[in-house]
Amino acid sequence: MAHRDLRLDADFSDFSQVAETHFNTLTAILDAVQRGLITPAEAGQLIDRIRHHPPAKEKK
Repeated sequence: MAHRDLRLDADFSDFSQVAETHFNTLTAILDAVQRGLITPAEAGQLIDRIRHHPPAKEKK
């Protein structure tokens, strides 16, 4: 199986913070790219959406 180029079209200046907060989601997105289910550009768009829309606070 050929390895795909996983460079994404996103700015990763704060990647470590994003990765800590959304590790499972990022893993799933990158897995989808590796399996050919989405393109690297689509993955970049999803990651940008995650970065700009943090998870909602839990209700008490």
